[in-house]
Amino acid sequence: MSLPAPSVAAAAPERHLELESVRGLAALLVVIYHMPHWYPPFFTGVIANGYLMVELFFVLSGFVIASAYSQRIHSVRDLLKFQFLRLARLYPVHLLFLLVFLGFEAAKYMASVRWGMQMPNFQPFKENSWEAFGYHLVLLHGVLPKALQATFNGPSWSISVEFYTYFLFALVTLLSGRLRIFGYAIFALGALWALTQEVAPLYSYTLRCLSGFFLGVLVSELIAAFPNIRLPKGAAFFAVLFILIFLGFKPHGWGDWLIFFMSAFLIVALTKTSDDWFKKLFRSSALLWLGTVSYSVYMSHYSIAWIANQVVRVLLKRPDVYFEGRFAPSLGPWETMAAYVIVIGVVLILSSVVYKRIELPVRQWSRQYANKW
Repeated sequence: MSLPAPSVAAAAPERHLELESVRGLAALLVVIYHMPHWYPPFFTGVIANGYLMVELFFVLSGFVIASAYSQRIHSVRDLLKFQFLRLARLYPVHLLFLLVFLGFEAAKYMASVRWGMQMPNFQPFKENSWEAFGYHLVLLHGVLPKALQATFNGPSWSISVEFYTYFLFALVTLLSGRLRIFGYAIFALGALWALTQEVAPLYSYTLRCLSGFFLGVLVSELIAAFPNIRLPKGAAFFAVLFILIFLGFKPHGWGDWLIFFMSAFLIVALTKTSDDWFKKLFRSSALLWLGTVSYSVYMSHYSIAWIANQVVRVLLKRPDVYFEGRFAPSLGPWETMAAYVIVIGVVLILSSVVYKRIELPVRQWSRQYANKW
């Protein structure tokens, strides 16, 4: 008699704690990247290339999801459970901050109509239109070939493309069986080729996710196939160092695809080396906490940065300067550093609340509910 296939709602596999810390640090760099350009000289090097941490997120996500589910999706019911759990993981926090940004649009409209204030960047309900809001509701704003990715809560475009990439992963896993690695490779390499050749520029956001996610899946399959792979001590340190050097000196927009492979190497280095001081650092309680709340950090920071920008513009009455296609009020270097610290602190506090009150309870409920299927 054969044993039943494990449910996708079964107990989670062993976690790689170091990767949680990587996720948290990457989210923090994205926060700094999205800070208003109060002092433009700060926007250079590692900060200017901080957008590539989203690519790192994709590779990490592919690795973690494949490690947990590539052997656990055996039926349509398993696929539906998996996708339900992914929706419960992403959607509540996404909806919360989508509504927050809808409130911001209403406030901008009132300020424009009632008090005649001029909007230096986007006009109320123009770029952030009701059509865009509808696409956000169904998580299609990052997938469609329209200029919707930067609307409302801008960073949520990655949540949009990742949600449908999850479904594609589950479908390939279900239909390909033991040949699934070939399906994963087709999507990883095909998307990477299309991205580097700019074959489908309108779908570049989706291609970024497919490339990174399925490369992470392939890393998981490689480690599972060759469990005795070991890298020398210090590999994780040098993997992080290589990424920092790359971000620090890479010309903006050049060679972005290299971050996929650097991220893959970082994952292998953190999971397949013996313990050393650097890995222990990545298991410190502060970094693990940051990794735990990293999704809430990623989804909340844009709203706090927006509020801070209005405080500087309206209350402090600082003049606007034009940089990188947008207007932002100007501050001095020390004022900017102080503002960054305050904004990051508020983001971390808010993220802790959102994680405890929304993210964690919904995740626990969804797992309990899925176990009844």
